[in-house]
Amino acid sequence: RCRDEALTVRLERCLAGSAAFDPRAVEQFDRRLPTLLDLARRGGDEARPLAFLLAMVSALRGGDKLQISELVERGWDGGRAAAEPDDWTLNQGIGALVVIDELARAGELAIAALAAARVRGSLHGHVSAGLYQGFIESRRGHLGAARVEILAALQPVVEQAASFGLASLLWFATDLIVERPDVSELAGLVENVDLGALAATYSGALLLEVRGRVRHAAGRTAEGADDLREAGRISLSLGFRNPNGSSWRSALASMLGGEDIDEARRLAEEELADALRVGLPRAIGVAHRTLGCLERGQVGREHLEQAVNVLDGSPAVLEHARALVELGAALRRGGEPKRARDPLRAGLDLAVACDAALLVERARVELTLSGARPRRLLSTGRDGLTPGERRVARLAAQGHTNNEVAQALFITPKTVDTHLSRTYAKLGISSRQQLAAALGTDDAWPEPLT
Repeated sequence: RCRDEALTVRLERCLAGSAAFDPRAVEQFDRRLPTLLDLARRGGDEARPLAFLLAMVSALRGGDKLQISELVERGWDGGRAAAEPDDWTLNQGIGALVVIDELARAGELAIAALAAARVRGSLHGHVSAGLYQGFIESRRGHLGAARVEILAALQPVVEQAASFGLASLLWFATDLIVERPDVSELAGLVENVDLGALAATYSGALLLEVRGRVRHAAGRTAEGADDLREAGRISLSLGFRNPNGSSWRSALASMLGGEDIDEARRLAEEELADALRVGLPRAIGVAHRTLGCLERGQVGREHLEQAVNVLDGSPAVLEHARALVELGAALRRGGEPKRARDPLRAGLDLAVACDAALLVERARVELTLSGARPRRLLSTGRDGLTPGERRVARLAAQGHTNNEVAQALFITPKTVDTHLSRTYAKLGISSRQQLAAALGTDDAWPEPLT
């Protein structure tokens, strides 16, 4: 009887995992949802993955944060989920937490999953956990850190010809692609991913959203807008209306603003309404910023001020930087260059901290136009270290050899040596013996090897 029940849960999970993300089958998922929730709440080994799946779907639909967190914790089951051999649903649990802005908890689960993968010697688990760490870092606005994690995951995903994984990777890298010219290889991949039958599912929507933004940046705005419309059609047919999961409407509105202001305004207002319903600062701030750029004048500045205010103190540091720069630019265009300088300086400082190269340049140009002189930019010291450099440095400071560090982090000894050379330069030191004192104490550093 127990075996039959476990098999039932496993089959239900497999069917739900397909139906929830496919517009052609989502009605079947919705009919079974009460039963699925009941199975997930009963607990047990087979119920953990189901809880993660349901948490992700609820997060994308804008469900209750507390209930989503409870589903994730039920799936995590005190850490037992990390011991499962490469269960992809753990990623959905981490992703659900990212979508509801529980970035600290998402980071804890990703680190634990990475440690468990290292113990098992699982390259798949290591790459997967690292990719989600990149997603978390991107949402925190740490684009330099996100770049390291996402590029590290790129080669294994490409080698495995995992189109599903590549669509997610590229979507996680959206802010990187938009802000960092040094990840041109990611932008180049966007046009070449063939999802096959998955193109009509949520994986297709993710890829289309990134491709639309890339095409717009390349001057192919009409094609980019078509991509975003199709991405939106798929998302809405699945009931995925949480703008913190995907802000495709704001992106499309920004593209249409110069050609069809009425449609652009409608899209941005719809996104703002959904964002206010969900109640997450990042989504609310993005929608206000979009409306602020569309409306111009006093109404536009009021939206931008609301964006700045709601994002201040939130985990969405990059979005806060964008709102500050747009507010400063609007004030400058409105004939108030002196008032523009404070938000522009603040936006520039945050953009530098985020490693958002194009936003940094935009803020510097706006500051110059306002009559101010942008300050010199620095990227040294401990805060200038990338996550890859920090992990290598901490393990080296604990006394481990380059080969031991390489084995622990699934990288080559040459990469370890490169990271250490860059770390020495940034910290202003010249030897391994100086690392521990230069790094100081930080609970986020990797644990000692065992």
